[in-house]
Amino acid sequence: MTEVKKKGISIREAANKYSLCHSTISRNMKKDKPYQERSYGRPTALTAGEEKRLVDGLLLAAEWGMLIDRTEVRTVVKRFLDKQGRKETRFKDNLPGIDWCISFLNRHKELKTRCCENIKRSRAAVSKEQIGNYFDNLEVTLKDVSPDAIINYDETNLTDDPGRSQVIVRRGAKHAERIMDSTKTSTSAMFAGTASGKVLPPFVVYKSKFIYDTWTEYGPTGTVYDCSNSGWFDNYLFDQWVFKIALKHFKDVDSKVGETVAKLLIGDNLASHLSISVIEACRDHNIRFVFLPPNSTHICQPLDVAYFRPLKIKWKEVLAEYKTKHKGTVPKFLKKALDRMDKASDNLRAGFRASGIYPLNRFQVLKKLPSTESEAGKNADESWSAAFVDVLKEARFGNESVTQKRKKRIQVEPGQTVKVENIPSSTNKQSSNEDKRPSTGNASKEDP
Repeated sequence: MTEVKKKGISIREAANKYSLCHSTISRNMKKDKPYQERSYGRPTALTAGEEKRLVDGLLLAAEWGMLIDRTEVRTVVKRFLDKQGRKETRFKDNLPGIDWCISFLNRHKELKTRCCENIKRSRAAVSKEQIGNYFDNLEVTLKDVSPDAIINYDETNLTDDPGRSQVIVRRGAKHAERIMDSTKTSTSAMFAGTASGKVLPPFVVYKSKFIYDTWTEYGPTGTVYDCSNSGWFDNYLFDQWVFKIALKHFKDVDSKVGETVAKLLIGDNLASHLSISVIEACRDHNIRFVFLPPNSTHICQPLDVAYFRPLKIKWKEVLAEYKTKHKGTVPKFLKKALDRMDKASDNLRAGFRASGIYPLNRFQVLKKLPSTESEAGKNADESWSAAFVDVLKEARFGNESVTQKRKKRIQVEPGQTVKVENIPSSTNKQSSNEDKRPSTGNASKEDP
């Protein structure tokens, strides 16, 4: 093989010289080449260079959030062949079949298929500059704060429908119906956890004017229950969560240390999560109240990143299991779901780590965002023009000349501590009025 490569003699001459079969040398010569350069069977419809450019394009489009499925890949190949004026006899009208697409993915292991999640354009428009400024501020805010004193909070919906599942039916059956009591209603719940992996008791909010005793039975220990007309959290309910759950945990942290230490409360920047009473309480207890960057919870919120998905999976399992034979309430299902999450602490720590909060590492978030034009040019093939990157950028971030900026109720940069003087006077008056709303039957397993 060495003589064939370096001295230029033919395979048959080398076989005669060393008394070997020429097919043995030929077979080993092929194995010594990269997969794309081997010539087993009929050549591929696209050359190795063309397939590489196609792979680079798919990776570049995926980096910018413009994911392409198998059908669109086949259409791209058809248009490429049509523009080249080539007629591929193995394809019908130059359109590759699904078998070609499967073989193409098998040849290029850097590509794979998986289910995608849809995100709004506003979330996709989060830039590296915004994330960089957020971590610059967060680096100062997190100084001297232990992981036990870092709380991330977020609210989510617990639906009453376990969803669809695969079942066994007679072949040819048009409708597969399962008997199960379920509705389209949902219940809001506020969850919180620390960077050390501790899950705080949830705060459940019903859409109702009153709380009934059966709605608070058999729930997780320490759970607080309340209600609102909309079923969502407002300023009053968020204040109740802060004073009954968050402050209680922070006081336990101070009691263990024996002094008032620095603490951090971090979450999204919803208007209902802000009131003058909360800011004053945070100031009095040395709590740094921090907002995440707008529209970035899918990459910066630890609970969204690694906790809610396994929780919802367990919730649907418990819901489907009990509704087929029994009747139950939200607290009972919630307790069962939380009990089955044997890796809840690991999920919480993984969420804080993946969101770059603890340990502080901005690159955990920055790597999830697309590269700039200069960086993309280094990774993409030269055949991809800058115009194509501009199209992807416009599709992801939108047209800045058309986009209207909405006014924010509070002027404070993400990652910085929110203070009383940051809140406009109009917001203070509104929050004060909402804070005075009388409770309509709130309940807690620990309150008298």
